[in-house]
Amino acid sequence: SWGLTLGSLLMQISTANLNFSSEKEFFFSITLSGCKFSELLCSAFLIKLNAFKSTQVKQANWHSVDAYYQFLRRHKAYKRITDEHLLTYAKNSLEAGEQAELTLRFSPKQELANYFGTPLIMKPLQQLIADNKVPVQLIIGKPSMFISQQVRQMWDKFVPKEQMTVLNDYGHLLPLEAPELCAKLIFQKLKLTS
Repeated sequence: SWGLTLGSLLMQISTANLNFSSEKEFFFSITLSGCKFSELLCSAFLIKLNAFKSTQVKQANWHSVDAYYQFLRRHKAYKRITDEHLLTYAKNSLEAGEQAELTLRFSPKQELANYFGTPLIMKPLQQLIADNKVPVQLIIGKPSMFISQQVRQMWDKFVPKEQMTVLNDYGHLLPLEAPELCAKLIFQKLKLTS
Protein backbone atom coordinates (compact mmCIF):
# COMPACT_ATOMS: atom_id res chain seq x y z
CA SER A 1 0.00 0.00 0.00
CA TRP A 2 1.13 3.58 -0.63
CA GLY A 3 0.67 4.37 3.06
CA LEU A 4 3.30 1.80 4.00
CA THR A 5 5.60 2.93 1.20
CA LEU A 6 5.20 6.53 2.32
CA GLY A 7 5.85 5.54 5.89
CA SER A 8 9.09 3.79 4.99
CA LEU A 9 10.12 6.80 2.89
CA LEU A 10 9.30 9.22 5.70
CA MET A 11 11.45 7.22 8.09
CA GLN A 12 14.49 7.88 5.89
CA ILE A 13 14.05 11.46 4.76
CA SER A 14 15.67 14.44 6.41
CA THR A 15 15.86 17.87 4.90
CA ALA A 16 19.30 19.36 4.66
CA ASN A 17 18.20 22.91 3.89
CA LEU A 18 14.77 24.56 3.74
CA ASN A 19 15.97 27.47 1.60
CA PHE A 20 15.18 26.06 -1.81
CA SER A 21 13.85 27.96 -4.80
CA SER A 22 11.79 25.22 -6.44
CA GLU A 23 10.27 21.84 -5.66
CA LYS A 24 12.87 20.26 -7.94
CA GLU A 25 15.62 21.86 -5.88
CA PHE A 26 13.82 20.64 -2.74
CA PHE A 27 14.25 17.03 -3.82
CA PHE A 28 17.93 17.60 -4.56
CA SER A 29 18.36 19.02 -1.05
CA ILE A 30 16.91 15.90 0.59
CA THR A 31 19.29 13.35 2.02
CA LEU A 32 18.03 9.78 1.81
CA SER A 33 20.14 7.71 4.15
CA GLY A 34 20.11 4.05 3.16
CA CYS A 35 17.43 4.76 0.55
CA LYS A 36 16.30 1.98 -1.75
CA PHE A 37 15.75 2.81 -5.40
CA SER A 38 12.03 1.99 -5.08
CA GLU A 39 11.70 4.56 -2.28
CA LEU A 40 13.41 7.20 -4.40
CA LEU A 41 10.87 6.51 -7.13
CA CYS A 42 8.16 6.77 -4.49
CA SER A 43 9.28 10.31 -3.60
CA ALA A 44 8.84 11.31 -7.23
CA PHE A 45 5.33 9.87 -7.06
CA LEU A 46 4.51 11.56 -3.75
CA ILE A 47 4.96 15.07 -5.07
CA LYS A 48 2.17 14.33 -7.55
CA LEU A 49 -0.38 13.47 -4.84
CA ASN A 50 -3.13 16.03 -4.28
CA ALA A 51 -1.87 17.11 -0.85
CA PHE A 52 1.50 17.94 -2.30
CA LYS A 53 0.16 19.39 -5.55
CA SER A 54 -2.11 21.83 -3.74
CA THR A 55 0.77 22.93 -1.51
CA GLN A 56 3.03 23.52 -4.50
CA VAL A 57 0.54 25.94 -6.06
CA LYS A 58 -0.69 27.55 -2.83
CA GLN A 59 -0.11 31.28 -2.78
CA ALA A 60 1.76 32.78 0.16
CA ASN A 61 0.10 36.23 0.09
CA TRP A 62 -3.59 36.96 0.66
CA HIS A 63 -5.57 40.17 0.45
CA SER A 64 -7.79 39.18 3.42
CA VAL A 65 -8.35 36.56 6.08
CA ASP A 66 -11.67 35.75 4.43
CA ALA A 67 -9.96 35.03 1.08
CA TYR A 68 -7.63 32.54 2.78
CA TYR A 69 -10.53 31.06 4.77
CA GLN A 70 -12.53 30.53 1.54
CA PHE A 71 -9.48 28.89 -0.07
CA LEU A 72 -9.20 26.47 2.85
CA ARG A 73 -12.93 25.77 2.95
CA ARG A 74 -12.86 24.56 -0.67
CA HIS A 75 -10.30 21.85 0.13
CA LYS A 76 -11.26 18.33 1.13
CA ALA A 77 -8.68 18.23 3.93
CA TYR A 78 -10.61 20.86 5.89
CA LYS A 79 -14.14 19.47 5.40
CA ARG A 80 -14.40 18.09 8.95
CA ILE A 81 -13.36 21.35 10.59
CA THR A 82 -16.09 23.69 11.81
CA ASP A 83 -16.40 27.16 10.30
CA GLU A 84 -15.45 28.72 13.63
CA HIS A 85 -12.27 26.65 14.03
CA LEU A 86 -11.27 27.06 10.40
CA LEU A 87 -11.69 30.84 10.61
CA THR A 88 -9.53 30.90 13.76
CA TYR A 89 -6.93 28.82 11.94
CA ALA A 90 -7.02 31.16 8.92
CA LYS A 91 -6.61 34.25 11.15
CA ASN A 92 -3.68 32.74 13.02
CA SER A 93 -1.98 31.48 9.87
CA LEU A 94 -1.51 34.99 8.48
CA GLU A 95 0.60 37.95 9.49
CA ALA A 96 1.04 41.45 8.11
CA GLY A 97 3.11 41.43 4.95
CA GLU A 98 4.27 44.04 2.50
CA GLN A 99 1.90 46.47 0.76
CA ALA A 100 -1.07 45.77 3.05
CA GLU A 101 -1.14 42.09 2.09
CA LEU A 102 -1.28 39.25 4.55
CA THR A 103 1.40 36.57 4.34
CA LEU A 104 1.32 32.98 5.55
CA ARG A 105 3.40 32.54 8.70
CA PHE A 106 4.74 29.33 7.18
CA SER A 107 5.36 29.45 3.45
CA PRO A 108 4.08 26.74 1.12
CA LYS A 109 7.69 25.56 0.76
CA GLN A 110 7.95 25.14 4.53
CA GLU A 111 4.62 23.29 4.53
CA LEU A 112 5.84 20.96 1.80
CA ALA A 113 9.03 20.24 3.74
CA ASN A 114 6.92 19.56 6.84
CA TYR A 115 5.09 16.75 5.03
CA PHE A 116 8.38 14.91 4.80
CA GLY A 117 9.40 15.81 8.34
CA THR A 118 7.65 13.13 10.42
CA PRO A 119 10.86 11.12 10.93
CA LEU A 120 12.66 14.21 12.19
CA ILE A 121 10.72 14.03 15.45
CA MET A 122 11.64 10.41 16.19
CA LYS A 123 15.02 10.93 17.90
CA PRO A 124 13.98 14.02 19.90
CA LEU A 125 10.80 12.23 20.98
CA GLN A 126 12.79 9.18 22.05
CA GLN A 127 15.14 11.41 24.04
CA LEU A 128 12.31 13.29 25.78
CA ILE A 129 10.72 10.03 26.85
CA ALA A 130 14.04 8.51 27.94
CA ASP A 131 15.00 11.60 29.97
CA ASN A 132 11.56 11.70 31.61
CA LYS A 133 12.05 15.43 32.28
CA VAL A 134 9.14 16.68 30.17
CA PRO A 135 5.71 15.06 30.10
CA VAL A 136 5.07 13.55 26.67
CA GLN A 137 1.63 12.59 25.42
CA LEU A 138 1.05 11.74 21.76
CA ILE A 139 -2.49 12.50 20.63
CA ILE A 140 -3.05 11.15 17.15
CA GLY A 141 -5.98 10.56 14.84
CA LYS A 142 -6.59 7.65 12.49
CA PRO A 143 -3.76 6.55 10.20
CA SER A 144 -3.20 8.80 7.20
CA MET A 145 -0.61 9.35 4.52
CA PHE A 146 1.10 11.78 6.90
CA ILE A 147 1.11 9.60 10.01
CA SER A 148 1.01 6.10 8.54
CA GLN A 149 0.62 2.77 10.30
CA GLN A 150 4.36 2.23 9.87
CA VAL A 151 5.16 5.50 11.67
CA ARG A 152 2.83 4.41 14.47
CA GLN A 153 4.60 1.07 14.72
CA MET A 154 7.88 2.93 15.17
CA TRP A 155 6.33 5.00 17.96
CA ASP A 156 5.01 1.82 19.59
CA LYS A 157 8.62 0.72 20.10
CA PHE A 158 9.50 3.60 22.43
CA VAL A 159 6.31 5.43 23.45
CA PRO A 160 4.64 3.76 26.44
CA LYS A 161 0.99 2.90 25.76
CA GLU A 162 -0.19 5.23 28.53
CA GLN A 163 1.55 8.13 26.75
CA MET A 164 -0.27 7.61 23.45
CA THR A 165 -3.89 8.54 22.84
CA VAL A 166 -5.41 7.40 19.55
CA LEU A 167 -8.64 9.06 18.47
CA ASN A 168 -9.74 7.15 15.38
CA ASP A 169 -12.74 9.42 14.79
CA TYR A 170 -10.38 12.18 13.66
CA GLY A 171 -7.71 12.63 11.00
CA HIS A 172 -4.22 14.12 10.96
CA LEU A 173 -5.71 17.61 11.48
CA LEU A 174 -6.97 16.48 14.87
CA PRO A 175 -6.12 19.73 16.71
CA LEU A 176 -8.31 21.63 14.22
CA GLU A 177 -11.07 19.02 14.12
CA ALA A 178 -11.39 18.66 17.89
CA PRO A 179 -9.47 21.47 19.64
CA GLU A 180 -11.50 21.26 22.86
CA LEU A 181 -10.89 17.52 23.15
CA CYS A 182 -7.16 17.97 22.48
CA ALA A 183 -6.95 20.71 25.11
CA LYS A 184 -8.84 18.54 27.62
CA LEU A 185 -6.46 15.62 27.06
CA ILE A 186 -3.41 17.88 27.39
CA PHE A 187 -4.65 19.41 30.65
CA GLN A 188 -5.49 15.95 32.02
CA LYS A 189 -1.95 14.82 31.29
CA LEU A 190 -0.49 17.93 32.91
CA LYS A 191 -2.57 17.35 36.06
CA LEU A 192 -1.36 13.74 36.29
CA THR A 193 2.29 14.74 35.96
CA SER A 194 2.33 17.73 38.33
